Amino acid sequence: MSELNGYNLSELFSRGTIYELADQYIQKCAETQTVDSEKNSDCTGNGKKKEVRKRFPNLAGFCRYLGTGIEELAETGSNFPKDYDALKAVFEDEAYNSNIPPSLLSVYFRQRFGIDGAKESEQGSQSNYPMGDIQIIFDHDMSEDGA
Repeated sequence: MSELNGYNLSELFSRGTIYELADQYIQKCAETQTVDSEKNSDCTGNGKKKEVRKRFPNLAGFCRYLGTGIEELAETGSNFPKDYDALKAVFEDEAYNSNIPPSLLSVYFRQRFGIDGAKESEQGSQSNYPMGDIQIIFDHDMSEDGA
């Protein structure tokens, strides 16, 4: 996948071409490649082959595709809040409809889309659960369930 350079993000948002480029990026990610499905294929290359999806479309990958960073995209997007929100929705939808394990999706949503972000910012650095730790919360008293 090649990176595209030289785009003016403000122009992409104002002209609406940001969506066309996002679609192009997603289509590139959807392309499949043939890979060996067995690590120990014979030396003749006659191992089993299978088609796999190349990449998971995500906001960071899209920024790479554009030749920019996430912060720059977010900063420019703040001048076009409805368009930026719609762009994030595209990548959120891609994540929901992917074959990524739910535990990885949870981390992805938390980091990229600010889910639970308000809660984290209130806690600040005083949180007992730094990023990466798992916190288990029960909505009921486990001792009442029996042993």
